[in-house]
Amino acid sequence: WELASSEIYSTTIQMSNLGLQVITAEENIATLLTAQGFQVVKYDDGRFGAIVTSFTKKGIKTDEIESNLISTGKFIMTEATINNNEHHIEYFVD
Repeated sequence: WELASSEIYSTTIQMSNLGLQVITAEENIATLLTAQGFQVVKYDDGRFGAIVTSFTKKGIKTDEIESNLISTGKFIMTEATINNNEHHIEYFVD
């Protein structure tokens, strides 16, 4: 593999036979795009650590979920702010 004139290889972005890596050392996190899927991993002292989130052919695995809307088939869960009050809403769609 050789670096092409249109490609970038730096301490932040790297492309190799392992895939595409975007490293944010200030946040201690790395984003990896590989043949196995997409992963967000902890990154410290130049080493990849535990997987925080992964997207693979089996689905999504993550440590934490923050969402305003979750839809599973015809079941909907959402959060709404009405008159400065937070409301949790669940319903089925016909």
